[in-house]
Amino acid sequence: MALCDYLKNPSERKECMTEHIIKIIYGNLKWPPLARESCVEGMAVISFAVTETGVLEDFKIVRDPGAGTGEEALRVVKLLAEETGPWHPGTAGPDRKPVRVQYNMPVKFKLR
Repeated sequence: MALCDYLKNPSERKECMTEHIIKIIYGNLKWPPLARESCVEGMAVISFAVTETGVLEDFKIVRDPGAGTGEEALRVVKLLAEETGPWHPGTAGPDRKPVRVQYNMPVKFKLR
C-alpha cells in the first residue's frame, strides 16, 4: 500500500497499513438492518487477490454470518481498492519477481 511508503522501517510501515485498513473498513461499515434486528454477530471473511501490478481484484465472500453481513463486509473491503490505491504485490524467487497473492480479510460484526 503506497500510503505508507514514506516509512522506511518495515514494522512501522506494516502498522501504518493496518491502521489505514481498519479505519477504512470500520469507518465505513454499516450494520445491516436485518442483522441488527436478528442480533446476528460473527466474522465475515472476504477473499481478494493483489495482482502482480498491485491491483485488488476477485473479491469473494468466503464466510458469511448471514442477514446481510457478508454483503456489507464485501462492500467495505472493496473500498480498500478505491481508498488506498495500488498495493505492493507479493514477490517470489531470488529475483523477487512480482506475483499474484491471495488475501483473506476478516470483518467482525459484534453487537454492543
